[in-house]
Amino acid sequence: SRQELCAAFGIIAIESSFMKQFVKGRIKDNELTPDDLLDDEAARKSPELYISGVVVREPDGSIGHKRACAMVWGMAKFLERQYGFRRKRTVYALAVSKTSKNSLVRAGFHHFNGPNDRADQLELYCLDVTKERIATIITRVGDYSGRCRIQFDSLAHGGRESKT
Repeated sequence: SRQELCAAFGIIAIESSFMKQFVKGRIKDNELTPDDLLDDEAARKSPELYISGVVVREPDGSIGHKRACAMVWGMAKFLERQYGFRRKRTVYALAVSKTSKNSLVRAGFHHFNGPNDRADQLELYCLDVTKERIATIITRVGDYSGRCRIQFDSLAHGGRESKT
């Protein structure tokens, strides 16, 4: 089997004052600096997270769709394992294209604001992270645990996925 990166994502916890302004649409995510990121301990306590990036190799076609589904499964497992469900937590994501908007809606995200009331002119979506919501997402995209192995080093380093 080939072990190659086919999809990647970033889920980050951001300092509260920046996050509040970002969620309101007053500042863009590209204004984020390393000082705005929370360390592992503070991130675990953060009530809000941001999906800062999603990349899928060759996203068009059936293979790209499977890669995207595996990535969504990986994000769901990351949220489950790294953050758990004991705290109320909301994840935010920007829809940067019609495809990303459709993916967010299919995963259960709800429109929060934008595009007209945001500095970035994009639409912001949100999802309350609950055990039931994560289970629903995994049911929709499929369980890739038999095909993919994920190793999460720490919150700061995210996860690495490799095919087995």
